[in-house]
Order: sequence, then C-alpha cells, then structure tokens
Amino acid sequence: MHASQAGARPEGVPPTRQDDPAAGDRRTPRGRGSRHIRLLGRDERAEGACPLDERALFLWPRLDRRALTRCGCDPYRIAAYVARRTSLPLESIVAMLTSGGL
Repeated sequence: MHASQAGARPEGVPPTRQDDPAAGDRRTPRGRGSRHIRLLGRDERAEGACPLDERALFLWPRLDRRALTRCGCDPYRIAAYVARRTSLPLESIVAMLTSGGL
C-alpha cells in the first residue's frame, strides 16, 4: 500500500462520521441535551453576578441559578429559597451566606 492510499476507503464501504466532510465536527455536544458542564472562571462570569448567589451555589450546588437570580442578591430571600431545600434554620443560612470565610 502506498502512502497516498493510506487514508483511502475501499469501494463499497460507506464513510464513517469522521471521514464524511459534510458531517462537520460533531465531537462537541451542543444544545440542552449536553451532559458536559462548562465551568466559568472569575473572568468569564457575568459582570453583574451576585457574590451571594455564587456563595449559595458553592454551598448548595444543586440550587437553580435562575431562581437565585430572581432573589435579587437579598440574603434573606436567598435564605428563604434555600430553606425550602434543607433543614437548616433561616438564621443559619443567612449567617453562612454573609460570613466572611468558609
């Protein structure tokens, strides 16, 4: 086999996705069905991101980011949202959100 025939497919064999130039690059998943999570660094976050939202997501990672943004960066509203999903009292959640260190 010559070097020029190394990538050639035999006749009658259909091309695979990798060989089909019309298929494009489908290795990167797109859309809502993607299971890949893109972690944003500090530079890539939205400028108006609330630090309390970020702290709440750090402490309780399964919270809904959209619901947190509706709380308007108010620690008591965020605590009320979190209190529905945990057994901690409201005062403890507010203290955890507003304390300086972890």
